[in-house]
Amino acid sequence: MQSLKQLLKEFFLPLAVALTWTLYNIYELPQGQWSIRNFVNVFGPSFFFASWLAAQWHRVKKQQKIEAGLTDIEASVNRTLQALEEKTVDLVSHITGGESVCYLIGPQPVADIWKQLVLVHVGKHLLYEISARIVDLDEFEKIKDHLTINNIQQAEFQRQYGNLIAGHVQMIQENIVLGSGNSRRFNIFFTGRNGGFTQLLRCRRVAGTWLFAIKVVRNDNIFFESIPEGYPRESDGSVDWDGYPPSNTDPSNKAALQAG
Repeated sequence: MQSLKQLLKEFFLPLAVALTWTLYNIYELPQGQWSIRNFVNVFGPSFFFASWLAAQWHRVKKQQKIEAGLTDIEASVNRTLQALEEKTVDLVSHITGGESVCYLIGPQPVADIWKQLVLVHVGKHLLYEISARIVDLDEFEKIKDHLTINNIQQAEFQRQYGNLIAGHVQMIQENIVLGSGNSRRFNIFFTGRNGGFTQLLRCRRVAGTWLFAIKVVRNDNIFFESIPEGYPRESDGSVDWDGYPPSNTDPSNKAALQAG
């Protein structure tokens, strides 16, 4: 029954067209010249031609539906693959640390000495096996032309901080002397399960208050930057991350970094 309904649906229009065309041709014949043979000779080709046109129409419509369906399927598969890829990357990132970074910062020093630092997490994945090499660039400038194991240890030290949960901080006990000058520069080289990244920590004393500018970089990409209001800037508004005016240094500032 279903097949019969489908046949009637598809051939109803060709049948109507063929009958109309046949009756029109018979009507045009002189009276008495029409016959069943004439009817069949006109109806047969007309019905075949109309059926062929109708079949092509249905074929094109079905083809369009199939193509639209395949496009939807392809789009759905692509969305699924993209979601799977994102979930896979996220899963791997949860294991390695992904693009998360961290940085060290401290409160206002007491008597120009940092007694405590804070390790701050940036990102959405937990950081594993964090270690840091903290380099005092001012001390390093003094020894860079005659490096030895002993004087290198005066300009840098290393720490192990373990794991750091996303969105959390870790209190770090240290003893870093900023000194009586107006500027200090530190580079902190972090490594973890997700690779390495570098923190630029620049300290400037302004009107008796220490201000700290921070930039965290990985593969030349800036992942985090914090510049407090009032921090000295260049004439174009940028921050001098590479150095500072010599007048801001204090030549008498020795033993500025103490590991403790």
